[in-house]
Amino acid sequence: MSKLNGMDSQHAGGVTERAFSSPLIQTRLHIPPLRAKLVQRPQLTASIEQALESKLLLLSAPAGYGKTTLLSAWANESSWPVAWFSLDTADNDRTRFLTYLIHALQHVQGQVGKITLDRLTSQQAQSTEMLLIPLVNEFLSAPRMVLVLDDYHVIEEQLIHEALLFLLEHLPESLRLIIATRTDPPLPLARLRARHQLRELRTSELRFRREESAAFLTESMDLQLPEETIVMLDERNQGWITGLQLAALSLQGPTQQPINLLTGIHHFVFDYLAEEVMQHLSTPLQEFLLKTSVLTHLQASLCEAVTGQESGQHQLEQLEKTNLFLTPLDAERTWYHYHPLFAAFLQKRLSQSTPELIPDLLIRASIWCEQHHYPDEAIQYALAAKQYLRAAQLMARHARTLLAKRELSTLLRWIEILPIDIIQAQPQLCVAYCWALLFTFQSERIVPFLQQVQDILDKIPDSEDKVTQQLRGEIAAIQATQASLKGDLKQTIARSQQALAWLPAEDLWTRGTLVFFQGVAYYVTGNMLKAQHAYQEALSLNHSAGNHALSLLVHCYLARLSVTVGRLQDALRILEAARAQAEQHDRHLSFEGGLLAIELSNIYYQQNEMDAAYTMLTRGIEIGKTVASTGVLRAGYTALARWQQARGQVEEVRSLLWQIDQMKQPASVLWIEAELQAYRFQWEIMQHHETAIERRLAEQEMKAPPISVLTEITYLAQARVLIASAHYDAALSLLEKLLQHAEDEQRTGGIISITVLQANAFSACGDRSAALKAIQRALSLAAPERYMRVFLDEGEPIKALLQQAVTHSIQSSYVIQLLRAFSEAASRTSHTQPLLDPLSERELEVLQCIMRGQSNQTIADHLQVSLNTVKTHMSHIFAKLHVNSRTQAVARANELQLIEVKRDSLL
Repeated sequence: MSKLNGMDSQHAGGVTERAFSSPLIQTRLHIPPLRAKLVQRPQLTASIEQALESKLLLLSAPAGYGKTTLLSAWANESSWPVAWFSLDTADNDRTRFLTYLIHALQHVQGQVGKITLDRLTSQQAQSTEMLLIPLVNEFLSAPRMVLVLDDYHVIEEQLIHEALLFLLEHLPESLRLIIATRTDPPLPLARLRARHQLRELRTSELRFRREESAAFLTESMDLQLPEETIVMLDERNQGWITGLQLAALSLQGPTQQPINLLTGIHHFVFDYLAEEVMQHLSTPLQEFLLKTSVLTHLQASLCEAVTGQESGQHQLEQLEKTNLFLTPLDAERTWYHYHPLFAAFLQKRLSQSTPELIPDLLIRASIWCEQHHYPDEAIQYALAAKQYLRAAQLMARHARTLLAKRELSTLLRWIEILPIDIIQAQPQLCVAYCWALLFTFQSERIVPFLQQVQDILDKIPDSEDKVTQQLRGEIAAIQATQASLKGDLKQTIARSQQALAWLPAEDLWTRGTLVFFQGVAYYVTGNMLKAQHAYQEALSLNHSAGNHALSLLVHCYLARLSVTVGRLQDALRILEAARAQAEQHDRHLSFEGGLLAIELSNIYYQQNEMDAAYTMLTRGIEIGKTVASTGVLRAGYTALARWQQARGQVEEVRSLLWQIDQMKQPASVLWIEAELQAYRFQWEIMQHHETAIERRLAEQEMKAPPISVLTEITYLAQARVLIASAHYDAALSLLEKLLQHAEDEQRTGGIISITVLQANAFSACGDRSAALKAIQRALSLAAPERYMRVFLDEGEPIKALLQQAVTHSIQSSYVIQLLRAFSEAASRTSHTQPLLDPLSERELEVLQCIMRGQSNQTIADHLQVSLNTVKTHMSHIFAKLHVNSRTQAVARANELQLIEVKRDSLL
């Protein structure tokens, strides 16, 4: 198995906590509240409204040009529903970014994005397309909405840029995107402009005009200024809104002298703030500002913990009232943040005046965040303080939650800031690091950290201590996973058993994953009973853990096991139940949903339900395309090639095999590649590709893999080659070995396939008695489960044997059904339909009955369907043939040579 980054290392027994549980985060999804006495800018809000005719509106300007305020004012007036997401640097993680983005959308459209949220914590490696296609599809029928991404300049993660580009390129008509940023995002802006899909508001549009500057100074800032002072400030400020605010603050002081605004922004801001703002503040307030400047977000209790002062709420309210660059983040005014330029000034002043205080302030913030259940912020403050041991300890405690939420890049980024000796001294952190590396396909980096933990544990005497037992279980679980990826099944079972013995009973997620891998190992090594028990236990564990993705995958493996032991009806029930579960948990559009559809189609095919098989095949292939799953597509195209071959569509088969060749990445599910290679072998036999056949036989002889449930299908293809080339003794010898293994492992499905080929080989070499004995055994095993294609796909030699079996009264009614199926298959494959909208398999059967002159009721009885169903099929047939009656339909079918009917016999 290589379904690795599908495995969620959920150590806490099914934790499903979202990153979104933090109340701090909620504030970032609300439209920022507007200040009183806001300068009205109707021309700009009208421009925003008009810009929504395009996909994207970009507001790009330096700090302090009123982007957020303008958008907030527009959002409060517009008839468009607005989803708002204010970003910060912690959002440089694709999982976190998309999680918050979807929650922003859900503020407007409550149920949107559930599939994408599930995939963010699913069992598979997720491409951007796989994550976002369901979200895009949901908006195709959704009401209109605008998504605002504010402060996008903080995003540096390329995966997020790619996700945004994909979303933009596939943006449905109902959704518009607004990005506010200080720097242009890495998007194809020129191309979007050329296509008229982009509108822009930049510095030249956002800067204050003179009348707006005047309104701001006189109305918003309550200043009574001469006209010439307003003109001077406007000219020197050049519409920079924050600069104008700074100037207005200076004019509220005793000097009443406007400052020079022509110097560099930071130099001006810092000098001005130092000389004209800070000096007018009380010493306690200055101290409060400096100490709290280390905080990314401010809250009264947090400020008190950091400053040691008890008036945190009062200080924050005073700062807001005096317009000192403090912005509330929620309507309740619980959380705030400083204007970035003001924060930068305060931080610089603090580092110049009392740098020795900074680590202590940061640690106080970290402790408060830890105590108040903000672990992400606690870690970030500890890292900023360079208190790496504390940061490592916090990471070790919080890592399980991050792993469960799939925020792997965040966890890796934090850990990799730490000195290597700190990481290695924390065994729990080493284990978390190994899981994160394993899930991101960096298993080659795991070894030294895993060894470090093992070395630490080796120095500890055997103990019942829960932490020690957990660590031993974690190591064994990681090693079991590694072994499974390398195909070392013996080691997988051994290490899984050790892990399960050590892991706590409540760790359902990890235990469910490990038991599943045990089941896979038992299956491949031929212990079907143990495999079945393991799969059933894995289903129970994963259901309890809420691990729906892995639960669906286990259903597919359990159904495959049922087919292997010859229980088609059980397999059908298992997959139908899984299909209902997939719909319930919005997992039908997923890797597991696609595989489930393909497995269902295989059972329908084996029972010769060709219409149903084709329907499920096309559904599975479409899902494979949607989720960009090579495994689902390779399985689907292989099964479809077999289906097309059964209909005599040679060119279609060639096309499908060519498409498979274009997929370089092999499938991770055990049986898919084995079935593909066996089918290729069989196809080359049928096409008489002598060179290719000889090459494959030589390869098979050279490799000579042990006979197993996975290699049996390839050996069966080899037996067909030997029969076709008249090497009957060699074929029978090989088939006897295969039969012995299948019987030892109680694989009834394999026994049926083998005995059918044995009958073929005995018949070909003239041993009629042995041939009838072999076919009788195959029929007795196959009849209860309605196996059909295992006989039909072997063609005329088996048909001849079945005709002989009828004369010997061997499974007579079942054999007659098989012979009728042979005749119907022959009539279907005799001509290719020359229709733009071809008749389905069932419609061809109905047409064949019409051509025999059967009544509607007789057709219904023959096909075991209702009378209304027959009438519906007839309506479709008439429409596709462009006729209005049975007589016209028969004439048209004869004209097109759609069906050849043998009226005298069905045998």
